[in-house]
Amino acid sequence: MIGPDVRFNHSKLNLKGSHVGAPVEFHQDAAFYPHSNDDVLAVGLLLDDGTADNGALAVLPGSHRGPIHTHFDAHDRFVGSMRQQDIEGLDFGPAQLLALPAGSITIHHYRLVHWSAPNTSPSERRLLINAYSAADAAQLVPDLTGSPLFGTLVRGSAPRTVRRAAGEMPLPPDFSRGYTSIYELQGQAAGDTAAG
Repeated sequence: MIGPDVRFNHSKLNLKGSHVGAPVEFHQDAAFYPHSNDDVLAVGLLLDDGTADNGALAVLPGSHRGPIHTHFDAHDRFVGSMRQQDIEGLDFGPAQLLALPAGSITIHHYRLVHWSAPNTSPSERRLLINAYSAADAAQLVPDLTGSPLFGTLVRGSAPRTVRRAAGEMPLPPDFSRGYTSIYELQGQAAGDTAAG
């Protein structure tokens, strides 16, 4: 899907506790870790059944062909979610909830618009995510995960050049002084909206 030469990017465990698991607002992964080209994807392994009640991943097929939307709010703060006016401009007709049994995998492009509802069920929802890129896709921001495996070649050979895609994309802020999670970023934005 992204070529014969592939690098590992990062791994994370997305947890949604029973009755308290927060939603993940509309976003694109490219806003968090942009690359020199778009051959970047995330592979999700469902450790629990994904259902409408426990906040299974929802996706908007075809949105990866569109722009990378800003994830900054009106005050120029990176909030980890798309602006309301950009969301309202999308056609959600093809949207799909990926309600799948434990052990299933999902693969999505890092430009794909995706989100998930809160977990209102009595069970946990755990999703292991591993991200990969084409070996000639250079990450444009520092790695925040601290993974000793970041950038490791997992298939093929290392290229002597980096491939660049045309176009512009917004860069996230410098998270070198700390980054906690998408939940915290989006929670702060929601708190600001509620207070304002």
